[in-house]
Amino acid sequence: MKVVLFSGAGLSAPSKLPIYDDIKEDPRYSRFFSGTEAEAKLIEDQLAQEFSEFKPNQCHKECIKLQNFCEAIGIEFQHYTLNIDDMLEKSGGDVKHIYGCINDPGSILHYRFEPAIDLSTIEWFEDDILMILGVSDNGYPLAYLENLVLSKGGNVYHFNKVFRSDLQAAQFTGDMLETFSVLRAAILIPIEFQTIPLGDYNAHISSFSVGDSKYEVYFSPSKEFYTCPDEIKIIEEHTSEKFDDLTFEIKFDLESNRIQEKQYDRPKENMSYGELKLLGVVIASTIHAHGRYFNSNMYTASAAYPKLVKFYNRIANEYSTSLECNCWCEFGPKRVSYAFKF
Repeated sequence: MKVVLFSGAGLSAPSKLPIYDDIKEDPRYSRFFSGTEAEAKLIEDQLAQEFSEFKPNQCHKECIKLQNFCEAIGIEFQHYTLNIDDMLEKSGGDVKHIYGCINDPGSILHYRFEPAIDLSTIEWFEDDILMILGVSDNGYPLAYLENLVLSKGGNVYHFNKVFRSDLQAAQFTGDMLETFSVLRAAILIPIEFQTIPLGDYNAHISSFSVGDSKYEVYFSPSKEFYTCPDEIKIIEEHTSEKFDDLTFEIKFDLESNRIQEKQYDRPKENMSYGELKLLGVVIASTIHAHGRYFNSNMYTASAAYPKLVKFYNRIANEYSTSLECNCWCEFGPKRVSYAFKF
């Protein structure tokens, strides 16, 4: 399985770069293709100078977060773009430019008549995912590309300004800054769970990596996890929800801690801010996937260390709206209890 992003001018439009229709109206567009090589090179140099002044927008950064997310859960990630700007590289991402890039002098001229990459030659497999970001039909024949993926059993998702009636796959329409985010994309990617014995009960576990460390998110029956009736009573009264067989306790820990039976020993090195953000996306998307696969009723959680409370609060506040769930934060005698209900 692989995740492929295919982006166009709509991705860079929030940075105030021109969209494809505006690009075609620029007199230099036709001269670039009809003029001599020297004239085309002059236009390339002009564009490189102009485009160098622009800054990446949040959508570019979300693409990089998605790249990091796929790496964390062990899924191949590829990004192809029609854009010649270097916003994705400035954001720290890896991307292949179909028509060259301003940070590679001469590449735009080199590929003015023949693209560097023919997307129709990509080999698609069942469960592959193609996400198309800000590409108009004028920029690329989307229905054709979409059909290539769907015919192999893959999935396609469009993020674009307007709805297209000729497309078959799911469409998220509107301003790219509002419709595309790493979490919106991450919950479209399947996450695998294993069922393993954990003490006297079974737990569902999903593995991921952050930096050099391997972690697990695991879900155990809340009725089995909480052995004190008073703890259960506090949660049920606070949420007005009763524990049942579809109520799960969420924990995350180093894989090595579970194997060595020393729960919640801290990693040797603290995570960076970026790694903590990635951890939050992985946990949120894993909860969403678990709820979809196991039809859960409610989730409970508690912070193993008081210092984790702020981190859990941030995850809950940042992602509860996107995940369309109710959440109860920082309650109970020690103010370290949480609950989530989709």
